[in-house]
Parts: sequence; structure tokens; C-alpha cells
Amino acid sequence: MRSTSRRGRAALIAAVCLLALTACTNVSPPPPSTNPTAVAPTHMSAGWTEIAAPAPGARVLTMVATGRTLLAFGSVPTGAARAPAAWTTTDLGTWTRLETHAVTAYGEVAQFIMGADADGRVVAFGQAYGGAHSNPRPTTWAGDLHRLDEHEQPYTLFGGEDAIGVTAMASSGGIALISGAWDGPHGYGAAVWLTKDGVRWTRIADAPGLSSAPGEQTFANSASWVADGFVLAGSVMSAGTTKPLVWRSPDGIHWTRSALSSPTDAAALASACGTAGCTTVGATLAASQQLRCWRTDTAGTQTAQSSGPGHGLIDVTQVVLFGDRALVVGSIDHVATLWSVGADCSGWSAIPTPARSEDAAAAVLGGHLILATTGPDASRLWTAPTG
Repeated sequence: MRSTSRRGRAALIAAVCLLALTACTNVSPPPPSTNPTAVAPTHMSAGWTEIAAPAPGARVLTMVATGRTLLAFGSVPTGAARAPAAWTTTDLGTWTRLETHAVTAYGEVAQFIMGADADGRVVAFGQAYGGAHSNPRPTTWAGDLHRLDEHEQPYTLFGGEDAIGVTAMASSGGIALISGAWDGPHGYGAAVWLTKDGVRWTRIADAPGLSSAPGEQTFANSASWVADGFVLAGSVMSAGTTKPLVWRSPDGIHWTRSALSSPTDAAALASACGTAGCTTVGATLAASQQLRCWRTDTAGTQTAQSSGPGHGLIDVTQVVLFGDRALVVGSIDHVATLWSVGADCSGWSAIPTPARSEDAAAAVLGGHLILATTGPDASRLWTAPTG
């Protein structure tokens, strides 16, 4: 694959900037917080408290709450390499590692970069680097809360000369979906991969409204679930301008796009949805970028918008809803950064990160936010009450 990683959406944003001839230059990030338990804004009643990691040297790259259980996906060190690992916890104190059974050499040294619970069927996507060009090699896994088995896919399903990248995974109605991009009939464009069992995957790279039509290029930066299907956040470039979009689908096959308003070039980067609608966060495409927030109702119609902080090169990797607020996980110039905004896009504020890192991932379990901050060697885990 040409560009596949947990930060695959960043590669797509870079492509948009290049195609739009927008200068995405770096600006020095603000200094990190020197207080590891800094108190967040008033909607969070306490600061971050560090909790035990699932295992020594564990990297936790994504987390999914399923009922009263938290699923964490990542890797553990094994000799000079790393091995795929996933864990469950119900109390944030005791972790149980899932059995993993690889069938390929890349599966043995992969890291889980995406995962989902599809109605009790746990699906994971792993990645290892290797081969003549050290390209990312995808691995797919399926199982339950006790065991994950690797299921080898045809190389050209996720890779090959037409591959661009994958960005996120979501599940709804027993279907797991991966968003990304593929070199389709009309050039680079948004694409999705679907599975019902985690064993057999299908690529959809020519869906009307989702994939690129003549004269445009679409990009899907994230995937999220709603009760009746899926929502993708992304953008479309046409006639030299790049505009943010969201797509909705009941089944991952048929898609309806909705334009989001923006006075300048921008991309929608991540969404989170509840029963009343979705909160989508993105950024303008400029030398010094600015956060944007859009609220859409259950039909995908925009009902509110706002501009957020702006500084440097911004990426947004996740939006997590808790109550009437949203935790926005992203980075400024490749330093993990957190923000809070109302689910209706009002009231932006910065949340100090408990530790400086390149990557972060978050989830909500019960009345707690859980945050994983990841450096080169391992992750640290933190929790804070949502109330």
C-alpha cells in the first residue's frame, strides 16, 4: 500500500494540500503542560489520573467501549520486534489479554491499529512493515472477547498498485467497516471495506456519491457508527477548492453525501454521533490551520458550526462524545493535543494533556474518560471523570 497507517488520514490531508497547492507548513507547537495532573476545564470535575497499562511496554493505539467492557488494541514488545495484542477490562484496574493466533509472518509482528466490536464479533486490523520497500503490510483478524485469529486476505484487497490508504474502523448492525482511499475508475477517491464476519472482506471503491466522480477527488478521513448505519467524514476537491463533507449509509454500500459549510478550503476529519445527530470536527487547509466544528442532525443536515483554535499543522484523529460535550483528540505539529467543544459546536476550550506524546487515543467507559498517550516505546494510560 502506498500510505497506510493509524495516521492514514494525515496522509490524505497532505495529499489534499498538495493537490490544492496549499502550503501546509509547520509552526512551533505550544509548550506541553508541566503538570501531569492538570485540571481540565470545569465540565471535567477532576484532572487526569494515571492508571496501570495492560502490560509492560504495551502500546495502546485504539480503544473501543462495548457495554461495560473496554477493548484496547495495540502491541507488546517481543525481542527486537513487537507482537499484536488486545486486552479487555471492566474496572480499569485488571486487564485480560486476548489470545492471538497469527498465520502469516507479518501477522506475528503486526500492531493492531484499528478495532471494533460488531455485535459481539471482535474485528481488528493489524499492520507491519516489511518487504523490499518496507511498505505497511495489512493483516486482518476476527474473534471474540477471548481470542483473535488472523485471516489472510488477497494482497490486492488492501494493497497493490491501486492502494492509497486506510484511515479508521467502525461497526454498526453487525457490519464492520474500514474507511480509506483507493485509485478508482476516476482517480484517487474515497473507498470502504466491509465484513460481516471479519473473515471475508469486500472493497467498495466505486460507490456513487462516495468515490470520485469525473472532475473531483473525494477523501474519507474517518468512520463512525450510528444506530442505522455509518457516517464518514472527509472532503471533496473540485475546481481547485477543497470542501468538507460527511456521508451517511445504512449498509456501507449505498451512500448519501452532505456538504458542510466553510468559507475557506477545509476537510472534515472525525465525527462522533448520538441519537440526536453527529458532531464533526475538521480543520482549514492553510499554512496555519484552524479547527472547525459542524453539527448535523440525523438526516445529515447541518444545524450548527463554529471555528475553533488555530495554530500550526493540525490533525484530528478522534471525536468522543460524553454528555453534552465532545473530547477532540488530535495533534499540532505532530504533538498530541486535546480540546473540548460542545456537542452543538459551542464553547471551545483546550484540555492539557497529562504527558507529552506523538499519539493519543480516547474512549468513554461508564463515567470516565480513558486516554492513552503513546511514545516511541510504550503507552501511558490515564482516566478522568466525565462529570
